[in-house]
Amino acid sequence: MIEITRAPSIHRCERAWKWHMPKFHDYDLWVVLDSHTSLKINAKKSQILYPGEGVIFQPGDTVRATHDPDKPLTAFSVHFKFRYAKSASILNFKNSLPSRVRTFDAEFLRVWVRRIVSNANDSPTLLTEKMTETLITWMISESTHKQSQHFDPKITALISSIREDPGRIWESHAMARSSGLSLSQFNRSFRKMVGMSPAQFIIKQRTSRAEQLLQESDLSLQEIADALGYKDIYFFHRQFKQITGRTPGEIRKKTNRLLKI
Repeated sequence: MIEITRAPSIHRCERAWKWHMPKFHDYDLWVVLDSHTSLKINAKKSQILYPGEGVIFQPGDTVRATHDPDKPLTAFSVHFKFRYAKSASILNFKNSLPSRVRTFDAEFLRVWVRRIVSNANDSPTLLTEKMTETLITWMISESTHKQSQHFDPKITALISSIREDPGRIWESHAMARSSGLSLSQFNRSFRKMVGMSPAQFIIKQRTSRAEQLLQESDLSLQEIADALGYKDIYFFHRQFKQITGRTPGEIRKKTNRLLKI
C-alpha cells in the first residue's frame, strides 16, 4: 500500500533545535518518543505532543516546531507515498487519514519503531514498508478509539506499568501523585480512559496474570497468590472466581488434562 520515500529515522534533537518545513512533498509519519514538542501545522494554533502522540503530515502541509532544550525531544519519522494512488480503496484511506495520531502503549511504540529503523538498514524494503503500514493502521485505530479523547500520557504510562507488574502494591494516592492529579481527578480520568476504576483494573490484570500462570507455570496456588499481592489465598480464590466464573483449581485441572492428551 505504501512506498517509503525516505529512510525511517529516530533523532534526539539538539538543544537549539527548531523545525521549519515550508512544504511537504510527500506523507510523513512523525511521532514523539520522549519529552514533548510544541507543533504548529499550516499556521494553525500550536498543539503539544507527548510520547506516543504523532502527526501524519500530508503533501502541501507546513510545520513549525520547538522543544524544551533542557528536555530534548526524541522523535521517529518516516516519509512515504501511496502505491496505486488512484484506486478506490487507497483514495478512501487517504481521505480518511487523521492529522493527529496516538497510541496508548508508548513503550511498545518505542520498540516497534526501533525495529523499523533496524530493518530498514538490514532487511529488504518490503518488510520495512509492511511494518510501517502496520504502525500507521495501529496508531489510527488507537486514535479513533472512543476512549482516545480522554488520553493522558502519565496515566497511559501508569496503565502500562500495572499491566507489566500487577502484583505490586498499587496505592491510590501514590498513583494520583505520580500522575500530577488529585485523587478525585485521577479516579475520573482513569475511569474515562479504561472504562473502570483503578482498583477494578488492577484486579482484572491480576486475574489475567493468575490465569496465565495457572496454565503456563508449575507455581502452586499459594505461590501465585503471593506473587500477585494477595495475602489471603482464600480471598484470591474468591476474587478469581468472581471475575472468571471458575476457580483457580478448575483452571489448573483443565490445563493438566489438556497436557495429557
